[in-house]
Amino acid sequence: MVSNGLEGLIFEGTFVTLMSRNSGGKIDVLTSRVDVSGIISFHHRGQIDFQKPKTIQRLHDLTRRDDQHLYTDMNGRFLKVSVVSNYGLCTLGREYDDGSVEPLSGTDISMVRALSQALNFTFQTVYPPDKTYGNPLPNGTVTGMVGMAARREVGFSTCSIALSNLRETAVDFAYPYVRGSLGIFSRAPKQKNRAMAVLSPFTLQVWICLIVSTLAIGPIMAIQSNVSLRYMKFKTDAKWDLQWYSLNMYRSFVLQGNRIKVMTWPQRFILYTWFLFNLIVWALYSGMLTSVLAVPEYETPVNSLTDLPRAVGEGFTLGVLKDSANEYIFKEATGGIYKDTWKLFNHEDRSESFVDGNSAGMDRVRTTIKFLCKL
Repeated sequence: MVSNGLEGLIFEGTFVTLMSRNSGGKIDVLTSRVDVSGIISFHHRGQIDFQKPKTIQRLHDLTRRDDQHLYTDMNGRFLKVSVVSNYGLCTLGREYDDGSVEPLSGTDISMVRALSQALNFTFQTVYPPDKTYGNPLPNGTVTGMVGMAARREVGFSTCSIALSNLRETAVDFAYPYVRGSLGIFSRAPKQKNRAMAVLSPFTLQVWICLIVSTLAIGPIMAIQSNVSLRYMKFKTDAKWDLQWYSLNMYRSFVLQGNRIKVMTWPQRFILYTWFLFNLIVWALYSGMLTSVLAVPEYETPVNSLTDLPRAVGEGFTLGVLKDSANEYIFKEATGGIYKDTWKLFNHEDRSESFVDGNSAGMDRVRTTIKFLCKL
């Protein structure tokens, strides 16, 4: 029969109607349907007689596909569901020799169990061969869970799989039921070394300014003293050279006092200014040093994509889940921060940046000091 030849050509999701005239002159109507075992075959729906009234309405009733109620009761049908491990969403247990895996818990596992009860089907969770989400490749093949669904090796795939234009060329997506965001995982920042804590209150530029000021104030006092003695005819019983002024101005800077006898008002003005400057510097230094020692300081973490170039420059390796929607987002970006981020991955040795699964990515983060992973 014609129906026997067509059964091997059609697949689930198509709806075919056959009509043939029987020996009694009536029309037999057959429609395609998936039975409990998952085999597509033609089933007799009824007969129509064009000699009777309302034949067209009868034909419409027999051949109408009611999508709303088509899968409301699957009569205990067995389905395979492809999954990958994902923390909190799809926690899996023991893996068996036949490729199946034990479903434990998670949002997606709970959703599949609820659907199986509501639609009356049984299921078995299986790993894709490469244990990835998958994407269509330029050579025409489709990898991961997407590939298993595209080849109809499973009834459907789940496990927080993201929608993308590329994947929609191979499979159909259900309505979204979870909205997530992109996260960057790294080891917790370590506390900074406190060996140089005494220098941390001021920046390098401030320390340079303080050193220059301390070295310059001694010669300034010496020059002013000699000018006063030579040209302004101030009388004094002692003469101090450059070394003496420099030593005493340094003593003032480190709050050890000084032994300079000030004889002129210009010198007094310089000393008053220098003493006030030292008071402000040491008040700031003492307060900031106390706060630095009281509050532990940690390494600068990676808080956003804009921090990634700095992290990579410091020796970090940037990772992402292989053949995932995250990789697709960065790879297909035409500009902006996503395109810049794509350039930061290690494309020469893809095994360094593109991990095989969520568990592998988290293991790399835990065991590698400088590794960042987007999951």
